[in-house]
Amino acid sequence: MGIAKKVQKSGPSTIKKLFYRSVPFSYRYERTYRNTLRQLLANEERDTEVLLAEQNTAFLNLLGHAARNIPFYRNYLRENGLTIRDFESVADIVKLPVVNKEIINSDPRAFIDERLDHDKLLEFKTSGSTGTKFIFRGTDSMYKKEAAFVTRAYRSHGSNLYDDWSFWIRRYVPASDRDPLFKEDPELRRIYMSAYHLNNRSVHEYVELINRYRFETISTYPSSAYSLACLLEEEGLRIPHVKSIHLASEMLIDAWADKIRSVLPEVRLKAHYGQMEKTAFFHQTEESDNYVDDLEYGVTEFVDFNGVKKVIGTGFLNEAMPFIRYDTGDTVELLDNSARKGTGLPETVRRFIGRSDDIIITPEGNRLPGVNFYTMMYKIPWIKMFQIIQEETDKVRVKIVPYGAWTDEMADTTRVKLSERLGSMKIYIEECSEIPRSSSTGKIRCIHNAVV
Repeated sequence: MGIAKKVQKSGPSTIKKLFYRSVPFSYRYERTYRNTLRQLLANEERDTEVLLAEQNTAFLNLLGHAARNIPFYRNYLRENGLTIRDFESVADIVKLPVVNKEIINSDPRAFIDERLDHDKLLEFKTSGSTGTKFIFRGTDSMYKKEAAFVTRAYRSHGSNLYDDWSFWIRRYVPASDRDPLFKEDPELRRIYMSAYHLNNRSVHEYVELINRYRFETISTYPSSAYSLACLLEEEGLRIPHVKSIHLASEMLIDAWADKIRSVLPEVRLKAHYGQMEKTAFFHQTEESDNYVDDLEYGVTEFVDFNGVKKVIGTGFLNEAMPFIRYDTGDTVELLDNSARKGTGLPETVRRFIGRSDDIIITPEGNRLPGVNFYTMMYKIPWIKMFQIIQEETDKVRVKIVPYGAWTDEMADTTRVKLSERLGSMKIYIEECSEIPRSSSTGKIRCIHNAVV
């Protein structure tokens, strides 16, 4: 065991803090992280077609590994009369089945490299916010490679993640009312701030801390960045030292982005997309708000699903338990003309929309994706935030956080506009002071179908 691991595992807290303060992150995460990041940064200047060719080779290598060592894929090929010679390129990936959490949960060991000791692999858990809890296995190197991709995403807009301190309005919830709203993480050089307690009263404490430490980067959910911008405007507060806000884990609604940029015009607003399962990764760059495809991370397909494009990912990082053609449950809005030639990573995605099950289904069987409601709702001047919950086949409950006082006339007008999209469905509108966040993820789900 290296000294970095020994200190992090068993050293006293004072020694750990000194170690974290003195030793750069790249050395604490060792050679795997450094080598991966070095190659990722170099790839930004390489020919796109060369990167695509390397992606093709990586896919065929992963498939060969799966055919030899992963029972699920070895059995599938044999039962369907296929061998690895039937796969010449990424285009042949469609010969393989799409898998999801339910399939993997039915026999998780069938997806693990049979040469490895299952119990010695690291355990990863997803939140279960879609109703299916999910536990899978991986290795330490997978985690360190992932960190290199995240570092490149932040560096693409000028933020030096890990070596510079940053604020994270996410990943922390006080255990009780007696606990502070903030938590320091010297290992990753972050101050975590509760996303659950951000309101007109507490925002003064948040801003005081942000301005005292003068960190240049905030990492948070899009909904939290939007809430922060609204509160700064309402309370007349400023955070002049912040240069970038980095977003992940939720869809950035256009109205939220407009508000954030109007309140914080000097701040770079950028994002990346990924999942705990590590099957697909995309990020925005300094030059564009479109997303580039991190080709070294895996192969991402966009498959038609009820009028939207579903994200199907094949990840290269987790050889211990590889997921090939994994249904992420997310949907996407693609660019009309994706750039697949030139230098560096190709731009392919305008935005990631969210869960494919965030769809309202009318009694007539019409499927209404959540994105259909965002533009309409945020054009209504008194709506600060909203959430639509389908509780029954013919009923939705709509929670609305208004700007200022709420009136019956506002409720009636909102109901009329919603009826234009929802038809005969019963609409119950509820004015509230905030939209509750998921207790497991900290996110806000603006559209939630509780029936399917």
